[in-house]
Amino acid sequence: MTRVKRFALVTAATFLLLSASLVHLGHLYYMAALILALPIASLAVSVFTLRGLSFEREVPGTAWEDETATFVLKVTNAGYTPRLFLRALDQLPQWIRP
Repeated sequence: MTRVKRFALVTAATFLLLSASLVHLGHLYYMAALILALPIASLAVSVFTLRGLSFEREVPGTAWEDETATFVLKVTNAGYTPRLFLRALDQLPQWIRP
């Protein structure tokens, strides 16, 4: 997580905690706890959504300069639930022109 995002989450939670202690509203404590739990929940969701996925790259055996080669990236889902909003990108070396 970037420094700006951490700062925003901690600052928001701190102001909610200060506000809750000044006006004695209990639900503001819960809101601060939810804001602080947001990174943990986000990590858990990202790990869960990648479970059961496998990635495989098929490359040609040889290719000469100025010859067209086909690279195939296969994504396999071994789970029972579909993976929504999944995008697979493959970074090729800079000396390979797309």
